[in-house]
Amino acid sequence: MVTWASNEAPYHREVPSPFEPSLLEDPKWVNSFDKKKAVKHESFEETGVEESIYANWIKGELEKEAACLELPFSVVFLGVFAVFALGYLAQDVVMSVENSIETDIIENANFAFEGYFGNKNINDVNSFADFWSWARLGLLPLLYPDPPYAYSEGLADALQGYNVSALPTQWQYPGYDKPAPVQNDYLRYNRIIGGLRFRQEVSADDKAICTSFGQADTFRSWIGKPCTHFSQYELPPDLVAAESFSQAPARIEWFLSEAEGQGSLLQHIIDMEDGCFSAQAQNRTCLCRWCNGQAGPHPWLDEQTQRVEIAFVTYNAHYGLYNLASVNFWFNRAGHIFKLVYVRSSWAGLEVREPGVLAVIIIAGLLWLFGCLYLAKVELFEMATFIQNSNKIWYYTLAQDYLGFWNCVDWLAIIMTTVIAISFGLLHVFIGEVNTELGNIVAEVDANGYPSVDVYRGTVSEFVNRVVAMLDMEGTFRFWLCIYPVVLLMRLFKSFAAQKRLAIVTDTFRVAYNDLIHFSIVFLSVYFCLAVNAVIFFGQDMLDFATMDRALHACFRAMLGDWDWDAMGKIGIHKAFAWFFSFMLVMVMVLLNMLVAILMEKLTDIWDALCKEHHDDETALLSSKRHITPRYLREIVDGIPASQALRTLKNSQIDFDKKYDPAFELQDFKGGLTNMVTRLDYSALCATYLSEKIRQYQDLAKAEGRDVKVERGSVLPGASRTAADEGEGPGGENSAEQALEKVKRLAQDHSNEMADGIASILGEEMQELEKRQYSQRNAINTTSEQLQRLRDMVHHLSETCAEISGLAEHLGSTSLPPQALPARTPAALPALTEAA
Repeated sequence: MVTWASNEAPYHREVPSPFEPSLLEDPKWVNSFDKKKAVKHESFEETGVEESIYANWIKGELEKEAACLELPFSVVFLGVFAVFALGYLAQDVVMSVENSIETDIIENANFAFEGYFGNKNINDVNSFADFWSWARLGLLPLLYPDPPYAYSEGLADALQGYNVSALPTQWQYPGYDKPAPVQNDYLRYNRIIGGLRFRQEVSADDKAICTSFGQADTFRSWIGKPCTHFSQYELPPDLVAAESFSQAPARIEWFLSEAEGQGSLLQHIIDMEDGCFSAQAQNRTCLCRWCNGQAGPHPWLDEQTQRVEIAFVTYNAHYGLYNLASVNFWFNRAGHIFKLVYVRSSWAGLEVREPGVLAVIIIAGLLWLFGCLYLAKVELFEMATFIQNSNKIWYYTLAQDYLGFWNCVDWLAIIMTTVIAISFGLLHVFIGEVNTELGNIVAEVDANGYPSVDVYRGTVSEFVNRVVAMLDMEGTFRFWLCIYPVVLLMRLFKSFAAQKRLAIVTDTFRVAYNDLIHFSIVFLSVYFCLAVNAVIFFGQDMLDFATMDRALHACFRAMLGDWDWDAMGKIGIHKAFAWFFSFMLVMVMVLLNMLVAILMEKLTDIWDALCKEHHDDETALLSSKRHITPRYLREIVDGIPASQALRTLKNSQIDFDKKYDPAFELQDFKGGLTNMVTRLDYSALCATYLSEKIRQYQDLAKAEGRDVKVERGSVLPGASRTAADEGEGPGGENSAEQALEKVKRLAQDHSNEMADGIASILGEEMQELEKRQYSQRNAINTTSEQLQRLRDMVHHLSETCAEISGLAEHLGSTSLPPQALPARTPAALPALTEAA
């Protein structure tokens, strides 16, 4: 303990402990143990940071934290949606039923029979005669077999002496109310509702649109028939084209086996083929309603026909599934007929599903809806908070403060969920109407039997229209379900972007954004040019390159390795090779590899530039001790952003410190602080010695009756007189001057030493201290008061030095008697030390 003495009552102050960890709290210093050197960073203690910058950074960090915490919710949200959507659609069951119908029509509706074997199927329909042969010999016997129960081929030969025709055509199985197969059964488990519907799309005829040369009338007379516009079916249609007609359907005919009878179906299709000509010849009623309404015999199928659809509705009671099967024929003006069998399906409601599956669908659907409601609640609460805390108009607040990309993603998910929920509700409204209509038909037939053909035709037509509306709604519902996972994927990327390790993909695209934009311009330009070239080269001979949209698809597939070289080579192997070689060289070998290079160049450019500085000596590079700055990186790496240069340097140092820095201990800086406190003790001892000397001078002045005030710059009254009375003689004057010089030197030396000691302590010793780890922050807080006491002591010593300097200057301007001064100045040191 050191005693601080003055002319007032003395007080005591404890010297700070040699252990002062709070000295490390200064943010100006970041220490490195591996080099024992301190790197000074920019300090914000005095200048600070703009509040807007800091607030925006805090806001961004909070948003990232919230987005990262949303990741489990987003994953669960996606999971329950997947369970609901996949469980409700049950695509495996639907595909099984649809494939069974399509395969049966394509493979088993045969014509051109030779014995039991039909040589042709629907793919061999290439003329009007083929169409009617297929319909009469293939489709009708397939849907309405006669007899309904068929036996194996050659059974009559196997059962010699037995009449096979006497075998039963229906079987009454145990538990069956009706013998099987029941009328209108199809593929054993499906029931055709109503019958077949034939309808077609007809083009408008006009002789004026025929292209003519020379005299128009003569040329048209030579053509001898009207011309039609393009039918828009020059290329094979896809499944979407089979769902609707481009114009209102015409020439609708119904085949109602239950109302007309099984035998009339064959006569009906014959009347459609010959336009009621045989009916008039046989003097019977023509069953083709449209043909019968013409001025004379007119076949149902003619050159104005653009498209024919044959459709029927089935219900699979085992699954609870409605199906609309349609067989489509497109007649283009080149003379070719495109064929396509398409089946659309919809479940007959939730009640037809198995209890376990239904429970899973309902639970997943409710969780999904509750998740959407929670998401909407969070967004609405955030909007309300912004509006409440802002002084701007609410729509300005939302536009400027709230609205952002990720908020738009959240609202898009909410809107999409609402749309899907509404579509789901509307779909079940349509399903309910279809179920009600079917129930009415069954109840009417059960009570009164089948009505007349005209009445039943209207009833079945209304039912099929409702089924079509239901299937259109089911297609819309399925479309929104297909889009929804993309929205959820964007929500997942929102959470990924907020987590450092998960944000690798998003950060890569963000950093390379500008390069990707410019690359896309080049890529798309070259790609489009080569696609146009492909249409010109192959369009006349290959379907994949017949139109621009098909060529764009085919070229993209070719980039991924899917091409038909045999078909391409038909135009000429050398011509095909020229295009194929240029396409692969430019698009695949150059541009696609450039795309990969763009995504990787930000790291490889830095590595290459550093290697170049060391003449490609990797060993020298990895062992170099040279300091790299962001400015230096920007000089040697073209195009690297300043933020990326600083970030890579910072991350490298952090990783290095984590791997190689030893564990930080409090004992590491104890020696330095002990040395610092020892120097401060010495300075305090010197200051105490000076204080005691000053007190002696004050006592001497009081004894002589002089009023002495020791203040900086003050004057000691009576000093001149004392010098005049007692300062005679050269010996006394020299002794006084020597004592004065000693006091001045002692005060000046110790003052300078104290100032230098403080500066060296705060400069040199602090450079050897390592920045405290976060786990030691509590220990730092407990010693912060000691640092404050150390600062107070330094401040007090500075004031004492200033007073001593003023006294020394005053003594220099006066002459004191020799006896007023101690004989030997150093002799006072032991007494002061003992007093201390």
